[in-house]
Amino acid sequence: MRILCVANDIPLPANSGGRVDVWRRLCALKACGHSVALLCWTDSGRSESPSTALLNELASVCDSLKVIPITRSGWELVRRAIHLWRWPSHVAARAVTTRGAAVHAWARAFAPDVLLLDGLYGGALAMGLAKP
Repeated sequence: MRILCVANDIPLPANSGGRVDVWRRLCALKACGHSVALLCWTDSGRSESPSTALLNELASVCDSLKVIPITRSGWELVRRAIHLWRWPSHVAARAVTTRGAAVHAWARAFAPDVLLLDGLYGGALAMGLAKP
C-alpha cells in the first residue's frame, strides 16, 4: 500500500514525544512493506534547517519526502492572520505555506492509496489532498 503521511513536524531528530511517535510509525509502516511518503514542516525561525545526514536518514524510510519551511515572512504572517477566523494559529501557519499547485502535484505524483494525518495541524492541507 502507498501511504502519504502528513505530520506536524519533521520527525528527526527524534528528540520529543511527538517526533518519536511519528518516526516509529513511519519505520513500522516501511517494515510492513508499505511505500511511505512524508510531508512535514520545519520551523525555520526557531530551528536549524535539516542537515543532509538527517534528510538521508528520512529518505532511508520514506520513498518520497517534502519538508516545508515555516518562515514567518511578512506575507506569511498576513495570510496566517487572515485565516485565524477559520483555523487555529498552528493550522493556519501550515495552510499558508502549502498553497499552490506544487504540493498537490508532489502528492499526486506519489499516488497514495491512503492519506495518514498524523496530528491536527496539517488538517487543512490533508482535506485538500483528499479531494479528487
